Amino acid sequence: MGLQINPPSRLEGPEGAADNGDDWGTRIAKLIPAEALGLYGSAAALVPETNPWRTGALWIVVLVACGLLVLIRSRSALDPQTRKPQVGAIVISLVSFFIWLIAVGSPPSPIRLPEELQFAGPLAALLWGTMVPYFYRGE
Repeated sequence: MGLQINPPSRLEGPEGAADNGDDWGTRIAKLIPAEALGLYGSAAALVPETNPWRTGALWIVVLVACGLLVLIRSRSALDPQTRKPQVGAIVISLVSFFIWLIAVGSPPSPIRLPEELQFAGPLAALLWGTMVPYFYRGE
């Protein structure tokens, strides 16, 4: 079981976006184990937005989700010949998780960008989700 991302079709038009390849949100979500996303989303929803310790609590959840992400990717992305984890897949998953946190923005994320840079998170997610399939194929 490995990491598989479908690059966008070269001939994709506006009407073919749903049929050919994945949109950027789907592509970046595929790079992150669902268990890590689910854990983070559920835990973040449990911490009240008015709690003064919310940011610290969310960072703890981020660390736990990263640990879970590394554990899952280490087991699911094994090199077929060496039976060792594919470090590239793990690093890509971690980077994708942090880009996702930036793209989601505050309040669900502990990472707050200045108002004038709010566009940077979704833009980074768009570029990352588009480029990863071209520089990493997995085993």
